[in-house]
Amino acid sequence: INSITPSAGKVDAIRIASEIAGIPRSIMSSADFSASFRQGLFLAPRHPILFAKAFIKQFKPAFSEKAFVKLNEDIMSDPFYSLVPKSKLALTEIGSNLAKREEAFMSSWIEKVPIVGQIVRGSNRAYVSMLNKFRFDVFKSMVKDAQKIGRNPVTNPELLQNMAGFINTATGRGGLGKLESSAMPLASALFSPRLIASRLSLLNPVYYWKLDPFVRKEALKSLFAFASVGTTILALASTMGAEVETDFSSSDVGKIKIGRTRIDIWGGFQQYVRLAGQLITGQKKSTTTGIVSKLGEEYGAPTRFDVLTGFIAGKTAPLTSYIVDWMKGTDFEGEKFDPASSAWKRMIP
Repeated sequence: INSITPSAGKVDAIRIASEIAGIPRSIMSSADFSASFRQGLFLAPRHPILFAKAFIKQFKPAFSEKAFVKLNEDIMSDPFYSLVPKSKLALTEIGSNLAKREEAFMSSWIEKVPIVGQIVRGSNRAYVSMLNKFRFDVFKSMVKDAQKIGRNPVTNPELLQNMAGFINTATGRGGLGKLESSAMPLASALFSPRLIASRLSLLNPVYYWKLDPFVRKEALKSLFAFASVGTTILALASTMGAEVETDFSSSDVGKIKIGRTRIDIWGGFQQYVRLAGQLITGQKKSTTTGIVSKLGEEYGAPTRFDVLTGFIAGKTAPLTSYIVDWMKGTDFEGEKFDPASSAWKRMIP
């Protein structure tokens, strides 16, 4: 103990806190293959074949450690892999270094627990396999496309990093800027800070403007392909009799409604569009009555500040949200806070 320096002790404390805070999130993120249509969704319409290959590749690693190792060895043996360290392409791991993990699985401790840990680790392997495969294949494709038009990322580090940065952002691994060094503490407070950063970037026109011209063209093609496929699905659903909400003041905007079931096809983008719609219009439409009310117009009515803070509260990590709900006395749905049931909800997939 005496040999531990103050800085080392601080890092150790952050690591322990991050491990503990990450346990419920890791469990909640398990027993599914959500990376495909969450982090992978934005680039899928632009690269459907590469997406399909990565989607299929995640299943064997979900049930086999050897298959996971084999997949990563295949990536590392590829000639293009030598460009990865220079580009800073985010190929994540499942080891004890939390900074190199996908933020949905920011706890290695839970993976050591019998039975439950095996489910969590298998889910983590599938998650990482899908994203690593998809990111690397898209990276290779962009490098080859750049070389075809006379741009050589191999001798152009700035272009190489620009390409990798876009791919990272497009697959939910957004940069945190000045908060990069605080990634672990931030991930303890928010459910997925890098995913939040990626969604905000991809919805920001300035982000595209700052990209290298070649990368900007590829990014805009991905954006338009994503938007086109999404709106086409909504149009088809409406034609087939489903209800599609078009009012931006409603929490259901852009969702497919079939009876009491809501289907959100946008991979996390819808919430930001809805938030912007409510803040700009100053209105909020009830999803049950359909009545549109003005924010802050009547006494006790929700204000723009309430809408914003409610949105932020919905992005908090399980442990943080538990504390917030306990302090408010109500849960996210507005029901009375119950300590036991609220804790249980945060410990199931």
